Amino acid sequence: MNNRTPWKKLNIYNRRALFLIGYTEEIWDTNNFSKLQYFTWDEIFESNEIYCESKVAILILGWDKNTWDSLAMILKLIQNNQRLFNNSDYFVMPDKSIFDKEWQELGTVEINCLKYLDITIELKDLKNPFNLILQFEVLEYIPFLFTFNWYNLNCLQQTAAKILGFYPELWNANSEIIPNYLTIWNTIPNEIRSNYKILGFSEENWNDAKFIPESFNKKWNQLSELEKIAAEYLGFNEEYWNTYIYQFK
Repeated sequence: MNNRTPWKKLNIYNRRALFLIGYTEEIWDTNNFSKLQYFTWDEIFESNEIYCESKVAILILGWDKNTWDSLAMILKLIQNNQRLFNNSDYFVMPDKSIFDKEWQELGTVEINCLKYLDITIELKDLKNPFNLILQFEVLEYIPFLFTFNWYNLNCLQQTAAKILGFYPELWNANSEIIPNYLTIWNTIPNEIRSNYKILGFSEENWNDAKFIPESFNKKWNQLSELEKIAAEYLGFNEEYWNTYIYQFK
C-alpha cells in the first residue's frame, strides 16, 4: 500500500471504515499498517475477541479472503481503547451528502453501507437521513429498517450506520418520528409484515396515510385472539392500543 492517498483526501466514509479496522491518520500517512491487518482472515472471522464492527468494516471496504491474506503480515490485534465516537471523523460532515450523489458516484464503502441498511439503487431517492428531523415534511419513502431502535439493529447494520455518520441518539431521534406509511412495504421483515397483514395492512394500502384498517376501529377487548397476538408482537398492549390506536386512529 505504498503511495497511499493522504488521509485527509480520502472521503469521509473510507476514513470511518478504516478507523474501525485500526487506522488513524498517523498510521495511514506513514504507510504503516493497523494491527488488525497482521491477522489472517480466518483468525479474524473465527475470533470472538475481535469486534464485530471491525469484521463488518473489512467487508464494507471490499476485502475478501484472498486479498486480505495476500498482505502476509499477520499479528495479533491489541485492543484499541479509543471509542468510535470520540474520533473527530464522526463529527465531520462530507462536502456532499451520500444521499445527494448519483449511485454511480459512490465508492465501494458507501454502496456496501447502504446495502446493509436495505438501500439499493432503486431506493436511494430518499432524503438525507442525517437531517430527517429537519426534513420531515419532505421525506420520501424509506426502508422500514429506519424505524427500528438503534439497539434493535444487528452489528452489520449498526456498523454501516456508524460509517455513514449515525450514532445511537441521532438514529433513535429519527426513528421515533418516522410514521409507518413513509416506509417501504417490501423492506419490512417477513415476520413483522405478516403481523401487519393480520391487522389489515397490505402492500396496496400501506403507504396510504388515510387508510385505517378495520382492526383499528376496535377496542382491545374487541380484537380477535389472532389480532391481539399480532398487535402484541408489534409492541402494542391493551393500554397503548386503547389510548393511541382506537382513540386517535
